Amino acid sequence: MTDCRSIFWDGTQYIVTSQRPGYIFVSTPVSWERRFTGISSFDALDVSNGPGGVYGVGASGRIYFSTDVGTWSQKSGGNGAAFTDLAKREGLLLATDGVNKPLLSHNGIDWLESSIEHPFANLLWTGQRFIGHSGGNFLTSMDGNSGSTKNQVG
Repeated sequence: MTDCRSIFWDGTQYIVTSQRPGYIFVSTPVSWERRFTGISSFDALDVSNGPGGVYGVGASGRIYFSTDVGTWSQKSGGNGAAFTDLAKREGLLLATDGVNKPLLSHNGIDWLESSIEHPFANLLWTGQRFIGHSGGNFLTSMDGNSGSTKNQVG
């Protein structure tokens, strides 16, 4: 697996996005299995749990969804930007492209622009807040819609 983009644990297995369009890798009890997603242009850069299943965000600005990590569909939404990061807090998905304002979704279908003025990069949910990197500083947000910039996380 030399063509990996990101890795995610969905609670039962690891999911690795691939640089090869259309494919992901999924862990089995003894090895890794390469799976075709059913979408030849599948280009997810990051994946995360969300309402009803697993979501992926793509370099093409596409949002993908799967209930079983085997069959994927393309969801409407997004802003056409090349998403790089996706994080989940209970009842909320936050997607970023590192350039524009983050997008928020409570259902994985409807996406709204966040009020955060700075773009996130390298986004994650810590269990207490979203943390991302922005212009040499850390950006933190409890709700994905408002945040503060710090030169250190505290």
